[in-house]
Amino acid sequence: MADEIHVKNFENLRSGQFDALLQISRLLNSAYYEDNLIDEALGLAIQVLNAERGLFAKRVGESEFVILSARNLAQENISDLS
Repeated sequence: MADEIHVKNFENLRSGQFDALLQISRLLNSAYYEDNLIDEALGLAIQVLNAERGLFAKRVGESEFVILSARNLAQENISDLS
């Protein structure tokens, strides 16, 4: 049942949104890791979602998270997350 919901969500994506998600997927699955890979993927996600800001976090241990990247709509890095 959960798979059906995801399929319906993909069907509602505009062409530009789907293309951006495909590009993000390709970036994150690329064989070569670049320092700006996560920033680029986050920038595309913010753009396609029309979000004001976003962040990527990595889980470390049971209850800790490390912020890998935080950016705003202007593609500027956010250093103060308070």
